[in-house]
Amino acid sequence: MRLTAAAAAGALLLSGCSALTPGGGGYFCSAIGAVEGVDVDLSQVLPLEGGDYYAEVSVPSLGASNVRGFAGNDGYDPAGDLEADLSGDPVEVHVLVVTERGDVAYETTDTAQPVLFQPNGPRCDGDNFGISLVATPSGELRERGDGEVVTDARGRTTEAVGTSCGVEYLTDGFGEWRREGGVLDDGAGGPPPGWNVPDQRGWVTRQDDGTLLFEDERGHVERFAPIQDGWFPTPCG
Repeated sequence: MRLTAAAAAGALLLSGCSALTPGGGGYFCSAIGAVEGVDVDLSQVLPLEGGDYYAEVSVPSLGASNVRGFAGNDGYDPAGDLEADLSGDPVEVHVLVVTERGDVAYETTDTAQPVLFQPNGPRCDGDNFGISLVATPSGELRERGDGEVVTDARGRTTEAVGTSCGVEYLTDGFGEWRREGGVLDDGAGGPPPGWNVPDQRGWVTRQDDGTLLFEDERGHVERFAPIQDGWFPTPCG
């Protein structure tokens, strides 16, 4: 799910709900509405075939930092996040990404403006502030736009194709897709040689005919069409 800049707390959000009690006797909050913090989309600055990464996001003025490990070519979005007690004041955000060998893959520092986030109203959420950023190849941390789908210079988004049962099925923020021509496998229920398992991350571009074009750093190019009602992935295993 793509989150808006107004939401700001990005991947850190915990949804809650609020309502008037029966008979109008008061206001009830069933859960904490949001977790304050920073999230940084790293999808445009890291090679997908770069192996394992460790992303540290920190706000030095608050003494807050968090390290998240992930592989570039897997089913999880390349991102870093941090839970921090923010206010309405601008803060300096530092992002450092290193490889499993300790080499610096990306590093930058920029000033960001926290945004007030109260999805359940001020009675439930209080003064929750968050920051949602996109790391750019030029070394900047820019605010993620309202409703923005992050794309590279060619208009592509990063997505992962599940490959455990062959190459057949892709899901993104807009729907579910099936490979044109059916499942691509090795004849034994797995993907052909050269595909990462259990996921192969690459880029997708929406085509004029309504299909998605998938391509990756290994040279694979596949086209996916919208899934029709009643279709289910091919059983395997």
